Amino acid sequence: YTEPTNASSKGGKRNSVKEVYAQIDKDLETALSLFEQCGVKRKHISNLDLYSTSLLQARVALVENDWGKAVEAAKRAISTPNASLLSRTEATVTKGTFDDSTTEWTTGKTPFNSVSSSSVMWGAEIISDQSTVFASFFSNMDACTNVYYAAEAPKCISNWLYAQIPDSDIRKGWWNGNIGVSAKEWKYGANIDYNQFKFQWADQKSYKGDYIFMRLEEAYLILAEALCRQGNDNEAKSALGEIMSRRDSNWSSTLGTLSGNEQTFGTTGTVKTLLDEILLQRRIELWGETGRIFDILRLAKGWTRYWVVNGEESNHTNYLSKYPEYLNFPADYIECILMIPQVEIDNNPNINPEDQNPYVQN
Repeated sequence: YTEPTNASSKGGKRNSVKEVYAQIDKDLETALSLFEQCGVKRKHISNLDLYSTSLLQARVALVENDWGKAVEAAKRAISTPNASLLSRTEATVTKGTFDDSTTEWTTGKTPFNSVSSSSVMWGAEIISDQSTVFASFFSNMDACTNVYYAAEAPKCISNWLYAQIPDSDIRKGWWNGNIGVSAKEWKYGANIDYNQFKFQWADQKSYKGDYIFMRLEEAYLILAEALCRQGNDNEAKSALGEIMSRRDSNWSSTLGTLSGNEQTFGTTGTVKTLLDEILLQRRIELWGETGRIFDILRLAKGWTRYWVVNGEESNHTNYLSKYPEYLNFPADYIECILMIPQVEIDNNPNINPEDQNPYVQN
């Protein structure tokens, strides 16, 4: 739908991916032009502006493999006024706790629950009387309270990915490591191996916690990737270094003499090139923020889930040990593509059942 609709509007036909992205590009260019012409500053962080729209354009350019546009858009996004990368201190997360004996909850510290954090480019400020409480993002993420959904279904980092983070990296504290409480011994709450603490309530009693849609760090990661793919290793390292110098005290030695724009691994493997390192850092830094599935699709490497990692059982579902077919998925795995809603097929005369995406018969 590219025009305003009303009750009498008829749906359009299914278009190709190429046509859809052409429309996306056109809409973004129009928006950017209007922002530049009006010269009006946004009134609130929840409003899009020239810089946040530029980062949207950079995201799209990654999917399109348009590295020149990605560089240009990311640089424009980086020039966001009054925004700065999170410092090592700002990025430090302290873990909330819950005392079973007293039912007292202690709030942890994290920059990822406030639109006032220095690197936020776009987000939603949540006030207490507008919180969705049990249906909120933090209800699903913060397992420290022991009374919300996350307490029964904690969100955990892959133990393989956690193992890639050196002890000198402040982000190691965004999650539990192996604390000796696997899913088999775990009862409820945050006391489980690899539980996340990146996303915690700002104030659980008033159900406050802002939603962050976009951070400056993402712009630098896109810039680094696009420059690397263009063969500009030194500039790519410099862009990545802006983040890593604020995360890992030994980042320069970790980066070492890496070079090259070949991607040699997908979800697991060994870093061999500069592009590998950039993609790994993107995955760590933006964990839980950007849709990982979009990276899996555009990178076209499929994904792998090992049940045993360095002699340790994976913290993924035990389906991995029972059903080998769930261990490896090809890059073109059809369940990565969302279905067209049945209501659209039923009510749009220009969409037929034959237009539906292929799917796995379970």
